[in-house]
Amino acid sequence: MTQKENMQKARDRCLGDQQLRTQEAPKKVDKELVGGTAFERNQRAFPVIPKTRCYGIGNSAEPSSGLMAPHKGNKVLDGEDQDALEMREDLLKVCRIHF
Repeated sequence: MTQKENMQKARDRCLGDQQLRTQEAPKKVDKELVGGTAFERNQRAFPVIPKTRCYGIGNSAEPSSGLMAPHKGNKVLDGEDQDALEMREDLLKVCRIHF
């Protein structure tokens, strides 16, 4: 697969079905997230700062202590969400090559 194809795959997987996504952040409707992107609707999408749409996909750094650790969404959670893990993997593969 070419780099361009990898980028398109990551983009398409994270945005999800065009009929299901909105420009606004997802909202809970009947205990289910609706709108936003597929990435935002998965159970591992934890904003870096509350009420923003910025999500960590790799490691996070804590400047005050100098510690680095996997971002909360990358840690083991109950009920593995394979699709969410694959989204992160696709994004990290693309980022790794360019930075």
